[in-house]
Amino acid sequence: MSKYADFQDKPINKTLSYIHWFFISNIYFALCNILLMLSLYLFDIKFENIAIFFLALIPTGPSLCALCSFMNKLIRDKYVDTTRDFFKGYVENFKASLKFWCIFLLLSFILIFDLKLCLMNRKFIFLIIPMIFMLLFLIILCSYSIPILSKYEIKLLDNIKLSFYLALKTPIKTLLNLVIIALSAYIFLYISNIIGLFVFSLSSYILMKNMASCFLFIESKYLK
Repeated sequence: MSKYADFQDKPINKTLSYIHWFFISNIYFALCNILLMLSLYLFDIKFENIAIFFLALIPTGPSLCALCSFMNKLIRDKYVDTTRDFFKGYVENFKASLKFWCIFLLLSFILIFDLKLCLMNRKFIFLIIPMIFMLLFLIILCSYSIPILSKYEIKLLDNIKLSFYLALKTPIKTLLNLVIIALSAYIFLYISNIIGLFVFSLSSYILMKNMASCFLFIESKYLK
């Protein structure tokens, strides 16, 4: 038994275990988003297809929440049962994450639609920069809200308020969250290599690591 424990603790075995966890969880995330994958394969990313991508993105919220829940357990316990823990997080957080995600999607696509109208009509071109900032702030709120939802049972409005507060309170973490999301999106959309097999799981892991002190704040100040 001690020999087995020693084997489990060896760096090579730990490395292989993490590769396995990241790879399989990334596959599960992709399977949960098969509509999005098919849409990206069949349709160009352009404004005319906005309704298609809106519908295809609906399952992404719960699967993102499941991935964050999975990574939270991995960070905490240093071990996960890949299938059980991923889908446990998916089922437990499905309703709350879907509700939040649909609101986020709706607001995002309204802003994108308005941006397109402003670009077409020069009278409203002065609204472009404010709208871009609003869209960025929505993404920032989402980068806090989804990890919080994956870890705690908090009402939707309280989650949004807390995310807003943390985004302003921790600007460095907020900036890093944006960088993580931007890099992940770029790699997924434009770089087809082995990194793509791990991009969602790795970015979720880094995001949850980045949020560690925020979680401590929530537990010590908010959930007392």
